[in-house]
Amino acid sequence: KSQEEATAGEEKSQTETTESEGKSQEEATAEEEKSQAETTDEEGTSQEETTEREDNSQEETTEREDNSQEETVAGEGKTQEETTEREDNSQEETTEREDNSQEETVAGEGKTQEETTERERKPQKQATER
Repeated sequence: KSQEEATAGEEKSQTETTESEGKSQEEATAEEEKSQAETTDEEGTSQEETTEREDNSQEETTEREDNSQEETVAGEGKTQEETTEREDNSQEETTEREDNSQEETVAGEGKTQEETTERERKPQKQATER
């Protein structure tokens, strides 16, 4: 009887040991899984942050490029306007100078014509008087 009891006691204690080992094994596995999940979360978050930073920096770069492009275009437009204006002004001045010189020539010719006519008339009068 006492042999049986001893055997029963050993078996019971063996079962308890196995059970507690199984339990602690399960706990260890659960903790590992939890810690793994946390690591994955952290990696995911840090990945998102990195991606966000890259996106932002990309946007800023694109914006800077756009602005600088606009400024260049605006600058070119301005230069073009100034050039056109200078060309127009210079054209007007040239036209004005040509007009003036034309007028002077016509005036000069008119004057000369008058003098010639007057000179031609004078001897005519003298001849008539004589």
